[in-house]
Amino acid sequence: MQIRILAFLCLSQMLISCQQQQEISKTVATANVDFSVLSSPETSSTTPAEGIIYQSLDGGQTWQDISAGLPGKTFVRGAYANESQLFVTTESGLYHTGLLPQSLSWSKEYMLTEKMTQITPGKSGIYASDYQNGIFQMTNGTGLWKPLHENLNDLVRSVFESSNGVLFAACEGGIYKSADEGNSWKKVLSDGMIMDIVEKDGIIIAGGFKGLFRSTDGGENWSTVLTEDGMALQTAVLGGRIVAITSGPSKYDRYDPKSIKNRIRISSDNGQTWQRADEHLITEGSIFGIAQVGEYLVCSNAEGILRSNDNGKTWELIMAADEKIKYRISGSGKVLFAISGAGGC
Repeated sequence: MQIRILAFLCLSQMLISCQQQQEISKTVATANVDFSVLSSPETSSTTPAEGIIYQSLDGGQTWQDISAGLPGKTFVRGAYANESQLFVTTESGLYHTGLLPQSLSWSKEYMLTEKMTQITPGKSGIYASDYQNGIFQMTNGTGLWKPLHENLNDLVRSVFESSNGVLFAACEGGIYKSADEGNSWKKVLSDGMIMDIVEKDGIIIAGGFKGLFRSTDGGENWSTVLTEDGMALQTAVLGGRIVAITSGPSKYDRYDPKSIKNRIRISSDNGQTWQRADEHLITEGSIFGIAQVGEYLVCSNAEGILRSNDNGKTWELIMAADEKIKYRISGSGKVLFAISGAGGC
């Protein structure tokens, strides 16, 4: 009887192995993947894609659709651009491409999980976070991704590396800090969900469900600095200032876009005081994102993509949205990206 069971198990294992090998063969044939190095990027699917990501090299005056090479109908969750490459996280994996016209070619990274949500830079390599599966880092020059979340038991919104190499995880339950490259984590703020964390001149600012928080001692202790504007949806350092998008002070119906009137706040004193930069911004509904491109502060809302060269006193519409497509934005230097599919968490 035991011999029969053993034989059955061996046969089952052989069938599973054969099936897995067939699936791998199908993947290679479809995507033209070189599996000789596990960490090498995969050339993305040839399924036609358009209208997902637009690029502007002249501050928004002209736009080029650079979606070709991504899987069709891809939803981009997060984006990060450095001086030479654009990285995007999607529901089907992490992709990257060069920025110049001659280097536009999407490739996919091999990772332990595909549904990455955010991607951020680091001193020794970029970080990618998965809301449910944690934090990963790709070490510079290796193409290898390592997990950093073994001792982090929370849902991750984003990850940030400070100027002195300390890691911070913005999570549903607050902020966690790691001084040993993610081997251990200590909770330093338990005040609701945190969306993202930034730093300027050694001052660390975090934005989340209860507003904006500020730390002057390396993230050990935190104080609230802006709570009357509701939830902080996005926080960034742009043009030498700290900029935040907030949900606005009044109550709203989240299912009625016309009732959502959020704000843009700017701080020129490292988060001590905050001024509005949206009072002359014609908008009906949400402000989706904000970026700095050259001399321009750029934002996206229900109207489209707008830019300002006077700290928000006046705004110019540079790319109109329509009823079906709204845009988020990302920028690097003088390169601006418009990403379709704004809204949601």
